[in-house]
Amino acid sequence: MSAEAKADSSSRRLPAGETTIADRREGQASEIRFTLESGDTHELEADHAKVLYLVSKYARCALTADQSESWIRQIPLMVLIYEGIVEGALDFDYAPGSRLISAQGKSMRMWINISQEGKACVDDLREWKLINGLKLSTEDFQPVTAFQVSAKGLKLLKKLPREWKSDVNAFLYPGHAKRPSRKHLIQVSFEGVRCTHASLAYALVAGC
Repeated sequence: MSAEAKADSSSRRLPAGETTIADRREGQASEIRFTLESGDTHELEADHAKVLYLVSKYARCALTADQSESWIRQIPLMVLIYEGIVEGALDFDYAPGSRLISAQGKSMRMWINISQEGKACVDDLREWKLINGLKLSTEDFQPVTAFQVSAKGLKLLKKLPREWKSDVNAFLYPGHAKRPSRKHLIQVSFEGVRCTHASLAYALVAGC
């Protein structure tokens, strides 16, 4: 199973008549409440919560001086969100878009499947201080953004319904969703003309 970076007219879509996870979960919890910095109460919808949980599997802030923090770059995150869409876990749209991909010290412009709704979801989470953002530069000085779940976001994750986590685990840990472990977590890497994922080390390939 792979998320191709190059635009492909044969992109996977659900067959006619097949239900999504969202359809099968109808009648279950659709949102959770949290408090904004302004003190107002806000509802976090299922897809936003699932993306937050997805990011937490790859990138978290350090809660103590002894902990190490981790980050996930935007392109690998978009690839994972695309995987969640085609597997029926996320109810977002997607379409081919031109993006600058950096790998092995070089940058090239390629067509990849990008979800604008998924990108807007990440922007919302950042605005609500549930994820942190960090501006970086590639080896050839191209700007990139990386993300991690904030302390506030980690606290909110404790409230997520089990079924939402199960939906995300189903595609992040293929074949091992019931007993997920880091060694089975899918990873995104850049291989020539496409981004693929594989259950390898618990670290994203730099620059992908």
